[in-house]
Amino acid sequence: MVLRGAPVRLLRQLSALPCRRDESWAVGRNEIRVSRGCKAEFEVGDRDGGFPPGPRLVTCESKGQLRRSCGTTIEQGASLRRQLSGMPCEEGRSWGWDAGRIWVDKGCRGEFIVE
Repeated sequence: MVLRGAPVRLLRQLSALPCRRDESWAVGRNEIRVSRGCKAEFEVGDRDGGFPPGPRLVTCESKGQLRRSCGTTIEQGASLRRQLSGMPCEEGRSWGWDAGRIWVDKGCRGEFIVE
């Protein structure tokens, strides 16, 4: 893979261990390096045009009522598209987000729109 300055973002974390930019994954001149158990799908954008416009879907679930982080790159925000669990998904209480992840807790399982 030759990146040549193209932007890279975390599309979907596949590992149980967290994938955090500049901690467990980083971009070199011509490579994406992962460490500390991070396993993920990455998206490489166009050098001049960036990434394709539009939202992406990420599914994240709290197993055993425990808090879980689902790594993804969030530039503008995240919202719950569809609740998949019997337990409620309430923003700020059983789910939330920051620039590098969606988190879920208390049995919330949902499909999230990420931009």
